[in-house]
Amino acid sequence: LGFMFPAEVAGFFAMANRAVNRPLRAGSQSFTDVLVRRTLRISQKQKPLVPGLLKVGTILMVIGAPIFVVLFFFGQELMALFLSERWRSAGVYVEIMCLYLFTVWVGAWAPTVFETMRLNRLRLRLNLADLVLRICLFSWCAISAADVIETLWTFVILCAGFQVLVMLIAARAVISHDASLGRSNEGAGL
Repeated sequence: LGFMFPAEVAGFFAMANRAVNRPLRAGSQSFTDVLVRRTLRISQKQKPLVPGLLKVGTILMVIGAPIFVVLFFFGQELMALFLSERWRSAGVYVEIMCLYLFTVWVGAWAPTVFETMRLNRLRLRLNLADLVLRICLFSWCAISAADVIETLWTFVILCAGFQVLVMLIAARAVISHDASLGRSNEGAGL
């Protein structure tokens, strides 16, 4: 971003990202660690994963929705309150990033699915696709001389959409897993 926009804008974006994304990542990582252990136990017992993951997704959505709604409407005020008035303009970026950050929060269960089901190659391909899309996005925005707000909204929409795609792929893997459990249980006469 530093080569596309003035240093102040890049700095405010970086601070906004750190101020919101770090606590988000810490919370979701802790949650994911617990989820990985629980999911592995369920998987080892050959039980369906859909009910547990549906519950987790619902809990994440219920917890996250009020937080991200508040950030969306009061991001500038919160940045000024917690970091000083000087950082109020970084709140604009926090407000814009809320949709993307919400999808990251709600989708915290997806990496657990890839890890539990040993779909690490798929996860790597998805991460590479995400990286390539982001590079293409920023290149396109630089070439088209998009301003910082247009660039950030484009980034948010692309990343949120990609995160939804990752969740759908993970959900499909879980549904396939549970269906194969049902077939193997029928075949074993259970």
